Amino acid sequence: MADITESTTVAPAKSKVSSAPEKSSAPVGRGEATRGQVIVHVRFHPSGKVNTVNHRPDRVDPQDWFDLLCRRAPPSSYQALAGGRGVFHIQSDAFDAIWQDHEI
Repeated sequence: MADITESTTVAPAKSKVSSAPEKSSAPVGRGEATRGQVIVHVRFHPSGKVNTVNHRPDRVDPQDWFDLLCRRAPPSSYQALAGGRGVFHIQSDAFDAIWQDHEI
């Protein structure tokens, strides 16, 4: 019978220097954010009504603010996400104009 021998090769140890890219100063989150852009996060109830919207005036109802953003923001600025969520990517100057028109 032939002898079966097993050989193992040990890989050389790698240096402790990380090859990971440096951390970016960009905001943490999904998608691409650019300087001069406001990202508005929306969460929906299972019924489809708006539950919460960040970056809205205090006295404006979340559903009303979402409806307003849908009317005033460019159509390509909204992105639907899984799990009853969505985001608007709106240029800062456009968002400021919307905010100032509807702040109470």
